[in-house]
Amino acid sequence: VAAVLATEPRVHVGKGDTLFLIARRLDQGPEGETPHGISWLDGVKAARFQAHRRPAPFPLSWTKTLIEEFWSYVAGTPLDDLSFGRVNSAAFMRAVSPWLNEDWRYLDFGAGDGFLVELLLRNGFSVAALEPAEERRKILNERLMGLPGYLGSVDNVENCAPFDCVIATEVIEHVSDDMLAGFLDAIWNALAPGGRLLLTTPHHERLEQSSLYSPVSGAVFHRWQHVQSWSADRLAAVLILTAFSQRE
Repeated sequence: VAAVLATEPRVHVGKGDTLFLIARRLDQGPEGETPHGISWLDGVKAARFQAHRRPAPFPLSWTKTLIEEFWSYVAGTPLDDLSFGRVNSAAFMRAVSPWLNEDWRYLDFGAGDGFLVELLLRNGFSVAALEPAEERRKILNERLMGLPGYLGSVDNVENCAPFDCVIATEVIEHVSDDMLAGFLDAIWNALAPGGRLLLTTPHHERLEQSSLYSPVSGAVFHRWQHVQSWSADRLAAVLILTAFSQRE
C-alpha cells in the first residue's frame, strides 16, 4: 500500500469509500497570486462574504403539501433503502408474530416503501396500504398488485372497510401535536371492534441530532421529517387520553 500511495496521484483506500489524494504545492506568483490568477486572500474574503449572506435559520413548518412532496421525492431513491421497512421489517415480523392471525385483514398505516406490506403478503396475510404520498402509492401498486392478498392502496381511511389489525411502524413521530388527535382517531376508525394496533416509534429520539439546515432558504428540519420524540410513558398516556380512551 505504501508503494502505491507513493507513486499514484490518487487512490481509493480500504473498501473504496475513502479517496486518498496526494498533491504538490505550486509556487505562488507576485502578491500571493496562484498559478490560476486568484489571490489566496481574495478567496478568503469571498468565502467570508458568502458566509455573511447566508439566510437566517428558521424551523420548517411541515404542511400536508410539503410532507407529500418530500416523501414523493424519496420514493424510489436510495434513501428508501434506509427505511424502517427495508431494514427492520423481518425483525418486526418476528417480534409481533404471536399477535398475528392469518384470518385477519391488515392495514399498514403509512406504508411508505411497502417493504413490510410485501413481507406480510408473502407470509400469507391480507393487507391494504395507506400512504398519502401519490408517487409512493403508484410504486406500491406497481410492485404489489399481483401478489395474493393485496387489498390495494388508499390515501385515507374514510372509505376503508374495518380492519382487524392496523400496523403503524415509524409513523407517529411524523405527526405534529395539532394533528395527533386526528391521526389516532383515523386509526381507531380503521379498526374493527376489538381490533389491534401494532405501533413502533424511535425511543427518546434527540431530534436536534438529525437536524439539517438549508443554505438556500434557511429552513431547519429533521432529515427524516420527524417532529415528535416519544417515550414509553408518553406514548401510553397519549393513547389513553385521546382516541383510545373510554372506547368499547
